[in-house]
Amino acid sequence: MTIEPIEADDAGRYRCRVDYRWGRTLNNNMILHVVGRPPPSVTWWRGIQLLDKEHEKEDIEEVMNELVIQRLARTDLNAELLCQVWNSNLTSSIIAAVFLDLNLKPLDVRLISSEIHYKAGQKYIFECRTTGSRPEPHISWWKDYVLLDNNHTTLTHQSNISVGTLEINFTGSDHGKNLTCRVINPIIDNSGLEDVITLKVYYKPQVSVFLQGGRTFQAVHEDDDAYLDCIVKANPVISEITWNFQGNKLKSNSKDGIIISNHSLTLKKVGRKQRGFYSCSARNSEGQGNSDDIELKIKYKPVCTHRRAKFYTAMIGELVRIECLVDADPDDVTFFWRFNNSRHDREILTHTRFGLKSVARFSPVDESDFGTFTCKGENSVGMQKDGCKYILVSVGPPDPVINCTLTNDTRDFLLVECKPGYDGGLKQYFQMEVYDVNRKHLEINMTSHSRPVFDVTNVTPGTSLILMVYAINDKGRSSVVEMKVQTSLFAERQFGNSPSSPLKSVLGILFGVLAGVIIMVITIVFVFRLKHNRREKDLSGEEHIKEERPTISRGDDIVEKSTASGDPDLIPLQPQSLFVITPLPVDPPEVTGIRTLAHTDRKADFLTDVEEQEDIVEETSTSVIYIQEQELYNGEFRIRTPV
Repeated sequence: MTIEPIEADDAGRYRCRVDYRWGRTLNNNMILHVVGRPPPSVTWWRGIQLLDKEHEKEDIEEVMNELVIQRLARTDLNAELLCQVWNSNLTSSIIAAVFLDLNLKPLDVRLISSEIHYKAGQKYIFECRTTGSRPEPHISWWKDYVLLDNNHTTLTHQSNISVGTLEINFTGSDHGKNLTCRVINPIIDNSGLEDVITLKVYYKPQVSVFLQGGRTFQAVHEDDDAYLDCIVKANPVISEITWNFQGNKLKSNSKDGIIISNHSLTLKKVGRKQRGFYSCSARNSEGQGNSDDIELKIKYKPVCTHRRAKFYTAMIGELVRIECLVDADPDDVTFFWRFNNSRHDREILTHTRFGLKSVARFSPVDESDFGTFTCKGENSVGMQKDGCKYILVSVGPPDPVINCTLTNDTRDFLLVECKPGYDGGLKQYFQMEVYDVNRKHLEINMTSHSRPVFDVTNVTPGTSLILMVYAINDKGRSSVVEMKVQTSLFAERQFGNSPSSPLKSVLGILFGVLAGVIIMVITIVFVFRLKHNRREKDLSGEEHIKEERPTISRGDDIVEKSTASGDPDLIPLQPQSLFVITPLPVDPPEVTGIRTLAHTDRKADFLTDVEEQEDIVEETSTSVIYIQEQELYNGEFRIRTPV
């Protein structure tokens, strides 16, 4: 029997019994004494260095020696401590070993960057190195007091060194902030260490615009001063500031009330032209920054949307709708209307408002109801300074054409030339109807939109025709001027009251030279006489044409000589060689409402009774005013005006 290890409890009497099959049993007794005295010696060793030999507890059963190390050091990491027990030379000593494993704080931390300053928008990598921590430390990144996420960080450990890496982009708002690398041993309190870099971020200017001194937010009143501030953040410092209005660069101009000083823009006595969008731009070495647009709203009194007076035309009894359109802010406008002329000055109460438009409905009863209408608006800023002007002019159908000339250069061609009469105050155009007398049928219907000149082609030679010419405008048509024509082989004949008829009569006579020398001589003598008579007629200021209106149904009686007694413009020739024109009676226009002007007077004299004289006459929704000169029988011009 072997007892190992031997302990104090193993002491005592032991008996060994041996039994035989064919013999008697044998017993052997023996006593085991365990050597335990004196008490053992318990000591602590570190290598060959005795650390502690004093035991703290001793009794029959055990002896205990507790080793206390007052201050562990990093050198104690993984140290081997030995506990040795020994009591006599009769026994061998017993040794137990203990290895020290320590939790250690980080020794240091260092944030590493290769740059001095950083550009906004670019990517940079930072490294954080720490040593001495056991177990491995936790590394975190902070921008000012904000913890950065771990999406762009990595952590590696090598022996006693731990390295954290951060990949990051900066913005202009990061300039001046602190970037911090912080390390900590999570199982040791107050073990954190950190290293800090103050960021120097270069970025292009960040710009914004604010309105200062307005009566309301982003709004000033007309004639107020407006102050705009350009707020700029930039690194490095800016080298230039630019102000823009509606996308165009502004420059200081004290004459126009624009003053630019450093970061501020002053607009003196603003008006409607200054309303719109303003912005500013700033530049440094990193580039140019532009602010968002700020809208400058300017509250102003109503103003007309048109600069010149507008003309409206109407006949007596016709309802006229006059529209007054203004521009204003705010647009809550109250309108006031007045009418005036040389006889009346009164307020117009019948009008309707549609936002920024007012409509007055007016029907002239007589000629005294034509004149000037003035419309003014008022809003919270004030009353409109200059009213909108609208001039109502009396109009009517046009006068008949005058001084008609007819030429027959070939057998199948007629040229009719007339002068326009008064157009009635409206745009007029001209119509000519050609009737075949024998067939009693309308052969040709022609229109001229510019002047009363008509080319008639494919005329059948030897045909009796009646030509009817008249003018038309929006208010009606004039009376008809009729001419009776007998076409022949070749001829030229003129309507008697044409100023150019003597010359054209001479041309007709020259064509008659082909009939013989005798006829030519007679014709020349007659021409001289004709000129003499014309000169006398001009001096007397009288010209009378007595005409007879032909009747289509008379048939053979259509081709006649002129009945204008004593009229030298009508040359009696043989009908087989010339066509003959019998002018039909044309009543001269009424002189009521007609002003006689000298030949040298200008059209602008027509507006002497109007408050605003303009070279350009503006269109209205009703019609357009046209000023038309018309030649009278006495050689002067006349223009119809309202009376």
